Amino acid sequence: MDKQEVLEKRLYNGSESTNTRFAFRRLKLRKVESSAFSDNITSNNMSKRLGFKYKGTKRKSVTCKADRKVHDENLYRMLSEEWGKEKPKLAKEVERKIKEFP
Repeated sequence: MDKQEVLEKRLYNGSESTNTRFAFRRLKLRKVESSAFSDNITSNNMSKRLGFKYKGTKRKSVTCKADRKVHDENLYRMLSEEWGKEKPKLAKEVERKIKEFP
């Protein structure tokens, strides 16, 4: 993974973290749900790193607009009281990735 790819990944993770914070703090939502194609390893891992809990898989439930293929969809959920628990873990991971650069 080159430096540009890592930076793009950090930005994406940061934006998802910001969206989740906005949903809980500003919109006062009780829960936030996320989903990803089951074969999209990066998106599934991101949901887990942010603290979302895996809830199940909807089989053959989503058609990709780009290639018209039907995919299974993994579902994730986080409750508002779970939000603050994962932030230190995510921050440590981001710092570790930054230190990996030459």
